Amino acid sequence: SDDMRQSIEVMIDDAFDWFKGIVQERRKLTPEQLAAVTDGRVYSGRQAIPLKLVDALGGEQDAIDWLEKEKKVGKDLPVVDADKK
Repeated sequence: SDDMRQSIEVMIDDAFDWFKGIVQERRKLTPEQLAAVTDGRVYSGRQAIPLKLVDALGGEQDAIDWLEKEKKVGKDLPVVDADKK
């Protein structure tokens, strides 16, 4: 029904606004920068760097190295594959 569709749309809009707020805060984006990247487009990793959506590109080992260096995660912490639980 139209009422149900509108109700779901309100929930989706609210969740999207919440997500945009987190992105703006954590990525330190101005309102203009946020508006430029939240119009539904999809970005490649290379495109996302200058847009301040990611810090760097890399693979799993790069992520592990970053966690060890920046977040002081222990080298002996096991990596668990989510789809192999």
